[in-house]
Formats: sequence, C-alpha cells, structure tokens
Amino acid sequence: MRCDDAHYYVVKFRNNPQHERVLANEFLATRLAGIVGLPVPVVEVIEVKPWLVENTAELSILLSGREIKVESGLQFGSRYVVSPSTGICANSWTLTFSIE
Repeated sequence: MRCDDAHYYVVKFRNNPQHERVLANEFLATRLAGIVGLPVPVVEVIEVKPWLVENTAELSILLSGREIKVESGLQFGSRYVVSPSTGICANSWTLTFSIE
C-alpha cells in the first residue's frame, strides 16, 4: 500500500486471523531490533480510512473459504525495503548476499 509519505508498506490488519497481539509483538520486536543495530525495515502505524476499505475490493482476507473485509483504522505497516515502482533500496543500509 502506498502511503502519504510516498513509501510503500506491507499493511497487516487488526482483524487478521492471527489476532492483533501478533501485530503488537512484531512492531515491538522490529523496533527493538533496530535499536540494537540489526537491519530491519521501518515499521509504522498506518491509518487506513473507511473510504479506502469500502472502495477497494482487494482489501479483504480469505479465511476458510470466506472473504472478510479488513477493518479501517490504525494498522501495522512494514515499509518495503525496495520500492516496487523503482527497484531502488529505500533504506540507508545495503543489502549484502553471500553465495557459497
């Protein structure tokens, strides 16, 4: 989801099947990992407006064959490391891969 800060985020909604505690845990763990210097994506609380949910059919969760609309309001967002539109790394740290 592209947000008003011009960045793209993976948004996880409060009414997901794993429960909203998982989102709080992920938010806290990611922030703590960043504090100790681990390369983690930026996490934010994302406000999803009711209009967006009502007018975007794709904003739904498929659960046991049933489609459930996501909730509007404050949600968990994890910023894409690489912009889906440009392919350029959005964070200040460099991705390093080792192939053996």
